[in-house]
Amino acid sequence: MKSKNKKPNAWITGHTGFIGQQLTNELKQKYEIFKVSRNDIIEKNKYFKKKIKIDSIEKNKLKKFNNNYLFHLATLYNPNPKSNNETKDIIESNLFFGLRLLEILGNNFFKKILLTQSYIEMQDNNKLNLYALTKKIFANELEKNFPNKIIKVYLYDTFGFNDKRGKLINIWLNKLILNKKITIFSKNTKINISNREFVSKIISKANKIKPGAYEIRSDVEMTLLDLFYLLKEITNSKSKLIIQNQKPVKIPRKYVNLSNKLKIKYDINNFEKDILKILKYEINV
Repeated sequence: MKSKNKKPNAWITGHTGFIGQQLTNELKQKYEIFKVSRNDIIEKNKYFKKKIKIDSIEKNKLKKFNNNYLFHLATLYNPNPKSNNETKDIIESNLFFGLRLLEILGNNFFKKILLTQSYIEMQDNNKLNLYALTKKIFANELEKNFPNKIIKVYLYDTFGFNDKRGKLINIWLNKLILNKKITIFSKNTKINISNREFVSKIISKANKIKPGAYEIRSDVEMTLLDLFYLLKEITNSKSKLIIQNQKPVKIPRKYVNLSNKLKIKYDINNFEKDILKILKYEINV
């Protein structure tokens, strides 16, 4: 189990998720990949002949792995748990799993720890659902215990191929194709949109930046009203729009935009091309 490679080591949680799969592809060219599952299992790779429990690794052998970076994407998205068991699963996945992982590996194992955060977590605690609250508590605990190592990256709405998360873009596209009505709560609420390739490319380079809090924003930022009409035009849909005219939600701007800092762009032309690809290959139009 000697680590003779000169590549840095990327330890990735949430590697089977929507962003995690793409990020793993981005990282594997320049990193040795260690995939860690929520049950504390390290997936087999060139150093592990089989899957192995993290707490079964001898501490002296862990010392042979140098230059380690943690990309912690593991999360259980369930904003409205319907049972005690679902509540327990959220707390385990979003809080205890990460704490346990870092306790086993030790305070000095990772050079940097990157966390992906939801922009919802920027709100006051009393406005957060359990999903966002557990993620926020976890990030706060890490900042206390691992000062000068934590990189928090706040994500806005992401989309892409085979997105099964029930996110706005994919829901709207399916409704537009079927000419179903779409309801928005405010015509003035803005949304910032990125595809997962753009987001993953930025995250893969984020270990080079200083610890702190950052955002990933694309150049595609528009109101829900504008987004509806743009997608309606692309799909040639006959869908009607219902506006509830509730108070518009503002997108917070608190941190440095990593897309600008790393000079990686995603604009409206990229967005329209991606929508056409999804329509052609996923929705079969």
